[in-house]
Amino acid sequence: MTLRSFKRRTLLFVAAALATVATSAPAVAAEPKFDTVRILVGFPPGGMPDTLSRRVAAELTGTYAKSVVVENKAGAGGQLAINEAMRAPNDGSTLLFSPSPMLTLYPHTYPNLPYDMNKDVEPVAASGFGILALAVGPLVPDSVTNVNELVEWVKKNPQHASYATGAPGSPMHFLGALLSEAAGVPLDHVPYRGTPPALLDIIGGQLPMALSSQGEFFAMHRDGKIRILAVAADNRSEALPDVPTFAEQGFPQVDGSGGIMGFFLPGGASPEVVKHAFEALQPVVQRDSVVEVMRQTGLEPGTSASPEEFAGWLRNEYDQWQPIVKRVGFTSAS
Repeated sequence: MTLRSFKRRTLLFVAAALATVATSAPAVAAEPKFDTVRILVGFPPGGMPDTLSRRVAAELTGTYAKSVVVENKAGAGGQLAINEAMRAPNDGSTLLFSPSPMLTLYPHTYPNLPYDMNKDVEPVAASGFGILALAVGPLVPDSVTNVNELVEWVKKNPQHASYATGAPGSPMHFLGALLSEAAGVPLDHVPYRGTPPALLDIIGGQLPMALSSQGEFFAMHRDGKIRILAVAADNRSEALPDVPTFAEQGFPQVDGSGGIMGFFLPGGASPEVVKHAFEALQPVVQRDSVVEVMRQTGLEPGTSASPEEFAGWLRNEYDQWQPIVKRVGFTSAS
């Protein structure tokens, strides 16, 4: 099963879960259990993880805790927040909000990763699914309107056979490698420290194309500064219904998950603590105010029916990244 087909099965299940869980989940105790709860986020203020976690924090305040605060522990591609969570009490007073690749992809690329997803964190609730996309800038002629035409253009202009991403060893990096392999065209990976600086060079004409989560492209795509040519998903994105998938364009093997956004507790949390956190979070991530933030930032809304289901999705994603990483042959130096 590919990452893309797994995502389709996941979303079909989530659609059914969303229709039933809101009425079947037990209510959280009216009296907050904690005075203050922290949500650790491994990325700086202003980005999607920060924006979404702050919306969730506002919704949790007064029910799960009297006060819920977001603490940004940015650095090392999200690892610092996970390291902080490992050291935190596992009584439910500290939550981690993280994209899944930090737990499912990094173990295959970082030889000295300081945490183990099976021991150091406890999955609680999924909140949404990332979709990766391919965009081109003004260096690529307007006559190029799809991936096949882009491949042909690159073959005729090998000096522009490169793609930018926001980080080496990221899902976008591997998606580009899969595209290079499927198209039969060597594409050089140009990693940046985050997507924004990569996009500056794309719109400035220094590089032809970039791969990132679709939400990173929304504003520049609307403004006509870049053109999104494909999404890596089983079906077209709700946010970009006019953009075909890679599979629709003859590249089904260009298949990479944008990851699952979710909430975790420090490892060793008791089943009772996990259950209490899940019963607080699961209805919150379905509220209109939270779902709207997801859509604005490019996430596809969806949640898990239980912590066990979320953990199963993570194990599946871990197993499916392994052969991709091995085939591409990337290992982080740090």
